[in-house]
Amino acid sequence: MPTDDILNHFDWEEEAAADQKLDELLEQAFTPDVETVRIQRYAFSWQAELAKVILRNQQIPSFITNSLTSNILQLEWTKVDLYVRAEDAEQALAILETNNSSEETFPE
Repeated sequence: MPTDDILNHFDWEEEAAADQKLDELLEQAFTPDVETVRIQRYAFSWQAELAKVILRNQQIPSFITNSLTSNILQLEWTKVDLYVRAEDAEQALAILETNNSSEETFPE
């Protein structure tokens, strides 16, 4: 079976609509009266982006700071912070910890 047409059967419109709906929900999650906490600090922006994607897949809203500065300056002291709502912090840390521990084991 040829694999060059594998993406022809993917419903791009449905996927885009789902992403847009999730983006709207995440934007509504952070209002000025919502308390946020920093749960992780990363040396590189790609690490924070990956953690954000993991949390997004679990429907936990999050945002990162200092990403642009980190990408421009590329300095060790430029840290990227990951923030979540205070009420989601414990669950978010557990999800990230589970993900980190599963990456350390290699399949046989």
